Amino acid sequence: MRLLLATGVWLASLTVSQLPPVNGPPQTMAPTPAIRIRLNRGLFDQASSIASGLVEYQISRISLPSTQQCFTEGCVQIQNLRITNFRQPQGIYFGPIPPNQLVLRLTNFDFFITGNLGGSIQVIIQFPVGGTIYVTGRGLSVTTTFDLQKSVDDEPYLRMLTCGIEGGTIEARVAGMGIFTDTVNNKYGNMMSMQTRRNLQTTMCRHMQSLVDQHFSDRLRKLPRTVSVKDLTTLVISVRYLFDTGTREEDPQVAAVPSASIWPFDQQGGGFTQQSQPFSPQMGPFQQRWAMRRTRQAAKEEEPDYMDEAMKEDGKKAPAVAAAPKKSWDLPESDVPVAPFTAEDLHKFFNVERMRHLFVDVNMLDASATTEDFSIGISGNVYSSRSLGESPFVPPYPFRLPQNPTRRAAEVIVSSYTINSLLFHAHRTNALLFHVDSSTPGVGNLLKTTCSIDEICISDQIEEVGQRFPGKNLELIIRTLEEPSVEIEEGAVIMKFSGKTMFFVQGSRKKVGSISFTTVFEVQAQTIGGRLVGTLAIRRLVFHRDVDFFGLSARDLEGFRNSAFPALPNFVNRVKAA
Repeated sequence: MRLLLATGVWLASLTVSQLPPVNGPPQTMAPTPAIRIRLNRGLFDQASSIASGLVEYQISRISLPSTQQCFTEGCVQIQNLRITNFRQPQGIYFGPIPPNQLVLRLTNFDFFITGNLGGSIQVIIQFPVGGTIYVTGRGLSVTTTFDLQKSVDDEPYLRMLTCGIEGGTIEARVAGMGIFTDTVNNKYGNMMSMQTRRNLQTTMCRHMQSLVDQHFSDRLRKLPRTVSVKDLTTLVISVRYLFDTGTREEDPQVAAVPSASIWPFDQQGGGFTQQSQPFSPQMGPFQQRWAMRRTRQAAKEEEPDYMDEAMKEDGKKAPAVAAAPKKSWDLPESDVPVAPFTAEDLHKFFNVERMRHLFVDVNMLDASATTEDFSIGISGNVYSSRSLGESPFVPPYPFRLPQNPTRRAAEVIVSSYTINSLLFHAHRTNALLFHVDSSTPGVGNLLKTTCSIDEICISDQIEEVGQRFPGKNLELIIRTLEEPSVEIEEGAVIMKFSGKTMFFVQGSRKKVGSISFTTVFEVQAQTIGGRLVGTLAIRRLVFHRDVDFFGLSARDLEGFRNSAFPALPNFVNRVKAA
């Protein structure tokens, strides 16, 4: 019950959207949304339950201010108003309404209010009066509408647009005024009831605004406006994954993934009743401060880690030795040793600290609603504190949410613009370095330079490795040669990755060789029962001609490549994060 926005997104399903053709406005600091969040009926059902608890607890404790009612004969003050009886609303609903609003509706409730009267009435002469007022409300409803806005500091909050008491009856009667009781009730009963209704409406609407500010807007204001990529990566690693992997037969006609993008969703539809209502696209104070801070931080140098030191060996030639491939690594899946891949292993494979200078702008840009969902547009720009350059990619325009018949409580739609921008900055700042050694589950044993006849190791493919470095283990450092790129093909994520694998004798930083390669692989993912389930398939794996590995050519390594082709998915199959 502590709060809808504090509890996070339940069962969020992740989709990666494709970039449309470049036909949008020029890129600015926060031009158009590159991420969209859709809050669906399931989440609003939970929000209504939370709002119900808040309203039921607090509405009967409303503090009613003193007021004054005047007639031709004089004025009376009404004090010490209190709710003495309250019937809870028959229904409390919190949900979306077009075009971009939220509604909080309390339906069919009753109350009984008492208060003290004091004042004077002029009937020939002035008489002091006192007594009690009773206010009865039956079958009332209150409807309040809000929209999502931002302050001058780019802090989101819910702004109340309309509020009013609907239907039902409110009757005000006085008692204890002596000979004036019947006169006041008969002559001024309707007037008192109407004025009491207006006063109660003002009081209840102020209370509804206060409730929303305290329990919703305050938490919205605390939401971050940038998210560290390091923190996101750490979060992903901490989640358990289940990968069912496989490979496809390589098609010799498969060319490199084209750079042109195909928009897979209906650009004009998306299921909205109206287009998103945008916030101001101008650079806000927060973005201005962030840009200045990023400029200052870009000049700072970071201490090199182990992989940075090992990378200094890149470019040095390895010893030339002839090779004679022998055994194959292509084992049946049942024969591949199952090794648990823990979060610690993943941190060794990829040092997330290298991403600490990358940030995603999650500033809210627009909002739209149907009767079934509420959608928020998020900037999705990626920044680096170590690089002042901007991403060469263009945000999607327009960026719509696709239809999804099996909606979860919340859905996050990430455009390829955000992912490609992240990969661009990560490559540009040398953040994409991966480390594999003998401790890496699933592939560590393959890096032995020598092994028994019952084992499989790298010398089975290139026996000169074992002859030159017997009884050792190799370690690999993999870096990108160009920024990886992501595209969408019939709902699957297609990534092209060009990199260089450098081989070292483990622990010595003695370079053995290097192999440059390009691979294209396909990832399909979906959430099942709150877990992310995916498949990985290698579409293409090609070794470049500039091979520096014991004097071998790319053709000489064909057997090694064919063995590595199924080994890569098997390696990913070990990744069942802790």
